[in-house]
Amino acid sequence: YIKSKLPNYSFIVHSEEYFSFHKKVEWNACSEEKQIEQVFFEIGYISAIFYFLSATDMHYENMIVSEEHPYFIDLETITDVASGSLTSLCTEVLSKSTSNVLHLISDSVLNSNIFPYSLDGKEMDISALFGKGQNLDNFYYNSYRLESVNTDDVRLVEVSPKISDEKNQVVFKGETVNILDYY
Repeated sequence: YIKSKLPNYSFIVHSEEYFSFHKKVEWNACSEEKQIEQVFFEIGYISAIFYFLSATDMHYENMIVSEEHPYFIDLETITDVASGSLTSLCTEVLSKSTSNVLHLISDSVLNSNIFPYSLDGKEMDISALFGKGQNLDNFYYNSYRLESVNTDDVRLVEVSPKISDEKNQVVFKGETVNILDYY
């Protein structure tokens, strides 16, 4: 059925009992404008399938755009049979209203992490569609970095979290494409 809707999309995964593998997927920019539209069409179609499967963890590090196709990798959470576990854990820790929102998210396409969402604006946008390298100065916690390594002044320094760009960006003519120009 998928082949009938996305005839040029192919991603063969060889599965064994305890592991799987596939051909290396290379990031490639779009060379034609119609490829941009195809990427976003395929993301929409695939996100519906992921919603049906209750897939999670399909964030910006797990999608590689290669010309007109988005390829999702690292698929160990393609069916999340315990999707309610996050919500039940959060119910004990978070306020009732936040817990209710997380429950709604866990039962929606947002749970896949393909699309962005924010509860209070402090979250990193790691969505497959918008996630990109960023520094977070007002995040919930900080990271630590070693400074003055190999000296007698070595120390841990608190720094804002930082994530780097990945291969999820749709690029055309050297520019990152804004998905909002294609909805």
